[in-house]
Amino acid sequence: MQYSGKAKIGKLSAKGFEYPQLRLPKQYSNIIGKTANIYEGEHEGKQAFLIVTERTVPNNDSVLKPSEEVLKQQPYRYRDTAQNND
Repeated sequence: MQYSGKAKIGKLSAKGFEYPQLRLPKQYSNIIGKTANIYEGEHEGKQAFLIVTERTVPNNDSVLKPSEEVLKQQPYRYRDTAQNND
């Protein structure tokens, strides 16, 4: 994985509910309107989220090939929240 930027989590209000809203950097505008699965987990003792889109990435994309050293330094546990309809 690769660091992609920093964002403040905003709030979206609709039909009496408040939803967290996250803006991705503009270079990801090609995924607007696409479906994504959200996984919640923990990274270095902090809440973390993994967003997985339906977009296929070429095999030679270096972003999806983290070195073993990076994986060992950053243990990540996540659970699938896509099944929750809250």
